Amino acid sequence: MKIRTSILVTSSIALAGVLVAAMVFFVQQRIIRTYEEYMPYTVLGDEVEGLITKSHLHLEEHLSGTMAVDLQKDVFAGFSQADKLLNQAKNAEDSELGKFHGLEDKKVDQLINQSISAINRLKSLAEKRVSNKKTTVKSAFNETYDLLEIDLESLIAHVQEKTENDVADLKLLSLICIAAILLVVSLLGVLTYKVQNRIEVAREMNELKLQNENERINNLTNFVESIASGDFSTALEVSDDDSFASTLVKMKDQLYAGKQEDEKRNWINSGLAKFSELLRNRDNLEEVANDIVSNLVRYLKANQGALFVVEEEESDQYMELKASYAYDRKKYIKRKIYRKEGLVGQCWLEGDKILLKDVPQDYMNITSGVGDAVPSEVIIVPLKINEEIYGVIELASFSEFENYQIDFLEKVGENIAGTLSAAKNSETTRALLQSSREQSEMLKSHEEDLRHHVEELKATQEEMERVSGEMSEQIKAVNTTLGIVEFDLKGVIRDANEKFINLVGYTKEELVGNHHRMLVSYEDSTSDSYASFWSKLSKGEAFTGEFKRISKKGKEIWIKGIYSPVLNTNGEPIRVVKYAYDITKEKNQGKYMAKIANEMSEQLRVINATMATVEFTMDGTIQGANQNFLDLMGYEKSELLGKHHSMLVEAKERDGEDYKAFWSRLAAGESFNGEFKRIRRGGSQVWIKGMYSPILNNEGVPVKVLKVAYDITLEKTQERIMKEQLQQLRDSRALSSSGVN
Repeated sequence: MKIRTSILVTSSIALAGVLVAAMVFFVQQRIIRTYEEYMPYTVLGDEVEGLITKSHLHLEEHLSGTMAVDLQKDVFAGFSQADKLLNQAKNAEDSELGKFHGLEDKKVDQLINQSISAINRLKSLAEKRVSNKKTTVKSAFNETYDLLEIDLESLIAHVQEKTENDVADLKLLSLICIAAILLVVSLLGVLTYKVQNRIEVAREMNELKLQNENERINNLTNFVESIASGDFSTALEVSDDDSFASTLVKMKDQLYAGKQEDEKRNWINSGLAKFSELLRNRDNLEEVANDIVSNLVRYLKANQGALFVVEEEESDQYMELKASYAYDRKKYIKRKIYRKEGLVGQCWLEGDKILLKDVPQDYMNITSGVGDAVPSEVIIVPLKINEEIYGVIELASFSEFENYQIDFLEKVGENIAGTLSAAKNSETTRALLQSSREQSEMLKSHEEDLRHHVEELKATQEEMERVSGEMSEQIKAVNTTLGIVEFDLKGVIRDANEKFINLVGYTKEELVGNHHRMLVSYEDSTSDSYASFWSKLSKGEAFTGEFKRISKKGKEIWIKGIYSPVLNTNGEPIRVVKYAYDITKEKNQGKYMAKIANEMSEQLRVINATMATVEFTMDGTIQGANQNFLDLMGYEKSELLGKHHSMLVEAKERDGEDYKAFWSRLAAGESFNGEFKRIRRGGSQVWIKGMYSPILNNEGVPVKVLKVAYDITLEKTQERIMKEQLQQLRDSRALSSSGVN
């Protein structure tokens, strides 16, 4: 019995051990199977989120202007791969992430279906963003992207929760079995502990991996956002195997380099604009030279500067130091330099810049006009335009001159040369005007030319009004008699009406079946814009405007009209119809009018540059004056504008009836030509010779008065002296005659 009992106990124990072993084995296999079934879905969420995030970043990089991004490879391929993985999970297929098992979980299926729909919408919105960068499309894209991230995170959380619930159930079953079979409790406990430990290790590893990936994505996102906001100081740690992060760092370096180039370019353009404004309408050589040097030294952050101007005296050319500037102070130095004399003379001779990096200690005392301090670098640039040198600019600095600063200095040197040339010409012109009495005859000629051109301008205005009226009537008639021609989508002519046939000079048989290019020049027909023109028409885009065409005789004709695609019931273009009318006559008249206007503008510019001009309202209030008039009268423009002409005449003349009648007759349209005595600022007298001419509007009503004049004070002074001397001679003769008697 004991043996049987022992056998039974032993058998029971053995059976229990077998049952425990079987139960342990079953639980272990079930846990492993549970992880095998759920693990691909957890990895699926991480993998899809990583693919979509990379595609999103590449898309933003492409939209920011980086042409290195391949849309199909770097953006849409990621969307497609994510969609493929989700569909494999949905259909329980094998994938690169492992075998997906059907979980029979409605929430998992719902989240996968939502993610697939979101990816397809993201892909569609990405295509729209590439072709249309509207803010509404971008907002929809970002909203869909955020919803997709929420769905993926929900999928991961749900799968992990279900995994943990199943494992908990299996653990409970194990504990029940261990409680029922006390003999194998310890063994099942050990086995359960080992299985639990393996699960915890795997879970911790997955959580660590997920945490690291999230941290990496956050770092990349912050890095991209800082670049997008213009902050290039943000650093990004890059591992050897992270090619995407390396690409972002290279992108940042390229964008930063581009930003620096833009800043340098803007600095040059701002400087050119500043000096163009500084040099505009400047004819005083001494003042403009000082302004040029002082502003160049400050703008380039140099320390010293000097400007030499080419002068000529009895066929002997030399350069004279016109301005010198150092440490925010003018330096009054007089100096002459001849060709080949020092570096400045050498620069003048060769016509090319000289950059001296190793400056000798005694350089400033040998060849420089900028002072006594020894700079780190000295640059000498010729001021030349059209290969003619008008001077040399010399700058010294305790810091190095950058290449873009040297380029700016050479460019602004051309502007300075132009100003120096204009200033010299202005001085020469003033000298000639003051010294020659022949200018009186020139003024008469100018007056006749001015009257002639005013009459021509009036006739031109009348002609333009007449042409405008004719064109209005023509447009009304053309609305019912347009030239019409029909093309296929490739540009081959299919039909044309009589109006169009007469316009181009071809017969209908010569047009039909031939391409539209027979009506344009060879250069236009072979251009990229012409090919694009027909490509856009074939896609349904219409074109309205003025077009140059060639007739059968090779004559240039201009037409105005519309190329309009004709659509079928499906909204697809099937042919192109052109409606047009001839505007060749108007084009030729426009060219003629533009020529007349340019000639008038040039003549007025010459008058304004050589004569003193001032404008008045009809009651004598000053509206405007050029620099010649301001220099002549000694006033600033702000002191004259809004003041009455009477401030420029003597009190006796101002209070007389003739002065009032003078302005009344001007207001009535009468012109005055003669010599006038005027009072300059300070009370000195000046004599001018010129013309007061009312300006009429289209109705012939005077609207303002224009005065054109020049200084004859010197001639008047000489005339007065001659009269006084003649009178003295007569008096002397009279006294001599009285003495003899």
